[in-house]
Amino acid sequence: MLKMCYRISIIALVVLVVCAVAQVEAQEFVTAGLVSFWTFDRDTIDGDTVKDVWGGNDGKMTDTVAAVGMVNEGLEFNGSSSLIDIDEDPSLDITDAMSMDAWIKISVWQADPNRNIIMARYNAGENKRYLQFALNPDNGLATYMGYSNGTAYFQTQKGGQNLDWIDQWVHVAFTWDHSDGGLSKLYVNGEEIGAYANQEPLEEPLVPYDVPWTIGAMAHNSRFFSGVMDEVRIYNRRLSDDEITRNFNARSNIIAVQPAGKLAATWGEAKLSW
Repeated sequence: MLKMCYRISIIALVVLVVCAVAQVEAQEFVTAGLVSFWTFDRDTIDGDTVKDVWGGNDGKMTDTVAAVGMVNEGLEFNGSSSLIDIDEDPSLDITDAMSMDAWIKISVWQADPNRNIIMARYNAGENKRYLQFALNPDNGLATYMGYSNGTAYFQTQKGGQNLDWIDQWVHVAFTWDHSDGGLSKLYVNGEEIGAYANQEPLEEPLVPYDVPWTIGAMAHNSRFFSGVMDEVRIYNRRLSDDEITRNFNARSNIIAVQPAGKLAATWGEAKLSW
């Protein structure tokens, strides 16, 4: 009887260890400050709707096609009409600090005015406001935030066209905090690239405006992404260098924690595609 109890205790301990390891793996990517997360996995797509598995900010797809992703499945954008419109929500009115990251595999470096937009928010008109996270054909990975009336503007750019990026998975990210110097930081494959060109600070909060976010284009104003995209995340704070590296190294998009006010969500194990 004593031996049986001992064996049961050992089995229980093993189960606890396995569960603990699984929980660590499930939380491999950063969740603190996470606002929205679009995995683009098959399980998160319903008709032309792609689900935000963290914040519930679902999007409507136009002319995107399922593809092999970096983690499970991704979405392919055709470079001319593909985009995802994100439903408007106050949670996406991020004004003080933010971070974005994604896995991208471009098929071509788009020429202006396309720019391979990863994610953007754009309001045309006399007092145009915009935010772009994109690949600029002349200046490489770039972020742009500003108001056309001149009250605030910044851009952060690095390098030029890197032909090694074509048909290869690359992890890209940017962070910004108006109270932390107002300068954006850009990252490629988990490391800050630095030595920026044409960099200017934005040291005041962004002004909220009633315009939806778009993945893969700048609204319907061209600048379309060409290639496959996966694991798109947006945060309401500036991630640290270590946190960006952590997201780059993540090879699972399992969510085993419960977002505030939402049901727990669990998605499939990661399948590397490289």
